[in-house]
Amino acid sequence: MPDHKICLELVKGLGNPIITTSATMPDGNILNDASLIHDVFKSHIDLVIDGDIVPGKPSSVISLINDTPEIIRKGTGDVSIFE
Repeated sequence: MPDHKICLELVKGLGNPIITTSATMPDGNILNDASLIHDVFKSHIDLVIDGDIVPGKPSSVISLINDTPEIIRKGTGDVSIFE
């Protein structure tokens, strides 16, 4: 569940949940500034909403592709059930 007013307004306006994750570089560096996200991913995205710097810890990412869940990144959220 997001704790950011822009995300919450998008969900409210769409009337549906959205799934997303942090903008992270391959080296693990988190991009939390809209201008940096645009510069790095501009050929892969259609839109960046600039809601100022987004503080906080990145989300956890769990791969459920195979029979055994794989923790891709530990972040916000308890991942202990997958360990």
